Amino acid sequence: MLWGFGAASFGVIAYLGATGRLPRNRWAGMRTKATMASDESWAAGHRASAPATAVAGVLTLVAGVADAVTSFDYITQRRVTLAVGVVILVIVCIGGIQADRAARAATHRRRSR
Repeated sequence: MLWGFGAASFGVIAYLGATGRLPRNRWAGMRTKATMASDESWAAGHRASAPATAVAGVLTLVAGVADAVTSFDYITQRRVTLAVGVVILVIVCIGGIQADRAARAATHRRRSR
């Protein structure tokens, strides 16, 4: 159940970010100093991080299905869960770096006008 909620959350954030419809907020999205600087920076950052966020969502969904259908012993299941969680975290961090870079570029373009 938790895997499904995580996958859905990543999916919605990725979709809204890619389409520019994720409003700047305090709760969901890549919140760095650069992405929070303006609505334009926020949108640029989330367009850039949408692919990584979507990959994190798909991986979370696959992990949830695998968790539900496998019959590993408790210890092995927890180890796999931890490993998958680390991979998802790395992917989200990569998305955050992409978002920050795109937001900084958008801020620089805006100031150059």
